Parts: sequence; C-alpha cells; structure tokens
Amino acid sequence: LLVSPRPVDLADADAHSASPILAILDELRQQGLLQLDVLSPPTYTALRQVLSRGAHQILHFDAASQPGSVESKGGASVLTLEDEHSAACPVDGATLHSALFLSKVRLVVLTPPSGTPAGPIPLVDLAPALIKAGVPAVVAMQYALPDNQNERFVRQLYESLASLTPLATAVVHARGQLVPPESTRFAPVVYLQDKEGAGPLFSGTAGAVAPLPLGYTPSPPGRISAGYRPDPVFVDRAQAVVQTLQVLSGTAQRVCLWGLGGVGKTAVAREVVRRGAWRFPGGIIWLGLQGGRSLAALLAEISAFYDSPAVPPRLEDGARQVLGLLRERTAAVRAAIDELSENQRLALILRRYEGFSHEEIAAALGISEKAVKSLLSRAREHLRQKLAPWVEK
Repeated sequence: LLVSPRPVDLADADAHSASPILAILDELRQQGLLQLDVLSPPTYTALRQVLSRGAHQILHFDAASQPGSVESKGGASVLTLEDEHSAACPVDGATLHSALFLSKVRLVVLTPPSGTPAGPIPLVDLAPALIKAGVPAVVAMQYALPDNQNERFVRQLYESLASLTPLATAVVHARGQLVPPESTRFAPVVYLQDKEGAGPLFSGTAGAVAPLPLGYTPSPPGRISAGYRPDPVFVDRAQAVVQTLQVLSGTAQRVCLWGLGGVGKTAVAREVVRRGAWRFPGGIIWLGLQGGRSLAALLAEISAFYDSPAVPPRLEDGARQVLGLLRERTAAVRAAIDELSENQRLALILRRYEGFSHEEIAAALGISEKAVKSLLSRAREHLRQKLAPWVEK
C-alpha cells in the first residue's frame, strides 16, 4: 500500500505530476513482482479503513515532491497526510500506532520526499511507535539522498523482497545502491520487532507472477473526460482549492468560481478536479467554453464520455439524447437508494444531501454514533455494488 500525500497548501505542492516511487513500484507490479495499491484519498481516515481490511503486507509512505511533508514538530516527528480537502494533516507516531495496531502489515518503509535538501531527516523517530504497534520491521531513511539514489535503493529493496530474500540481506543489497555504499551516515535504518524481522517476512513462491492491475483504495478516482488537461504547475491558489473542496464536500450542488480574467480561476478548477476526483466515482465531465464552442460540440463531448452513439446532427435531437443519458444514470442512483433499508436511506440522505454530522444523525434517528457509521458504511457498500456497472461505463 503506497501512501503518497501531496497537500496543496505545502511548498512545491505543484511539482507532483509523477511520484518517482510510484513509477518504480508500478514497473515492478507490471513485472509481476508485487501487487500495488495507492491510498486514495491519502487521508488518515482512509488509511485506517484500508489497514483494517488486512489485505496489505507492506505500507510505504512516500511524499513525492513535498519538501515539507515530513517534519519535526514540538520535538516529535510527524508524517503529513492530507485531510479530506487536500490540506496538510500532520500525523504523529502515536496516531500511526493506532492505525497499525493489529493490522496485517509486516513491513513499513519510510522514504523522504523527492527533492528534499541533503541533511538528516526525522523519519527514523517514527519507527519505535510502529514497532510498538506490532509491525515486525521498519525501514526508514535517516538522511535525505539525491533522488536517483533514493529510487535505486527502493527498487533494489523490493526486487530482493520479491525473491523472498531475508529483510536484513535485502537492505544490505539495497544499501549497495548508495554512494558511497560504505557510509553509515547515509544508510537507512532497520528496526525489528524481534529476530523474526531479520528473516523472510513473506511466504510463497519467489519470482514473477501474472501482474494484477494497479489499484486505488478505498475510493478510486472517477474517470475524467478527454477535454481535461491538468496544469503542469499550480501555484498561489492553494486556499481557493481547499475552500472549493470544502464546499463540494457539503450540501452544495453547484459551485461557481468568479473573478477577473487571468487571476487563475481555470487553474483552480483544474486542481479541484484532479484532487477531488475520488469524490465522483461516476466520473467528471470537463467542458471548456473558451473560443465560443458551440452547444453541438459540448453535447458530442458529453456523449463521447459515456461511449454513446454519435450525437444526431439536429441540435434538438442531440440535446434529447444527452439528457436521456444523464437521466438514465440519475434514475439508477435513485433506484439503488430506494432499495436501502429505511434507516440506511435516512442516514445517507441526512449525511450526503443535508450535511448532518454523525452526532446530529444519531440524535435524529435515536441511535448511537457508532450505529450511524455502520449504517452509512453498509449503505455506501450497497450503492457501490448496485452502481458498479454505471461507474465502469
């Protein structure tokens, strides 16, 4: 499970287009050496949810191009995840302990952000809390390395683990990718629960197997239409992105960004789409009106998103066809909601459409907050199953 947070409100958050660690792990996945899931969204709540399922043996935290995403605060080291609005959310060792306690994770790997200036980093300070949580082994960088060395270390480490090499030996092989290899100053540190961690952490047959698809869990980002093009660089509008995502997470059905030309409205909208895609599993249709595009062109783009037949040349017929596509999907959602039990349906509507808190829903239904969370979880799982064909389309 790769956790790669990139909070929009941290310095250089725009330099995120490709995580080098994700690229390396995905190459190894394609070679059949590992199965890879990416935490989506990279929040603490999502992390706890995924770890509770017990499906992952390795947890790798990497902040990609976030120089400030791993920092020391008040003498205690923290990892900076994202909150649900893509803002920075520091998480300390005790909090990570809570997420990992009784999990199936056998190894935690902590690597610094790409582009971090050379020097000591506080990642190793988190290892004791992870070991106390029952994780057999932790590999943590204690010094920021040039990006190419960091990537070579990670590649060699996972290649060795995939061949069922004992962890201690795998780390020695990976350290050989560092320059100079004999320098303990640069060497990553290994923490072990007991002697178990020094041996093979994983069982099975060494070697490659048929590759499995790259996964995003627990909330995969929805597909975005072909007209969308993310900005290669996003700067100076972080607060606007956070505020817009906050509004979208509430009861608002429509959000309007307005201002003078050239102030960055389109850039904010693009960044909101990229960071908020996990909220819309059914997909996002990006329609640009620059250049005075015709309604016929917009209808054709919507129809293409749904892989539907070409829009009829007559404008009225085309509009009728596209409206039919949209209404068909709306009807599917309503039908799935109608199949929920009464309490599940009420909890979902109050939470999603009325913006009630868990506490307010509990008071309205006369149940505990824990029961509310259970109702919402079962309701969402039902909707995921019933609407899976529409999401795939």
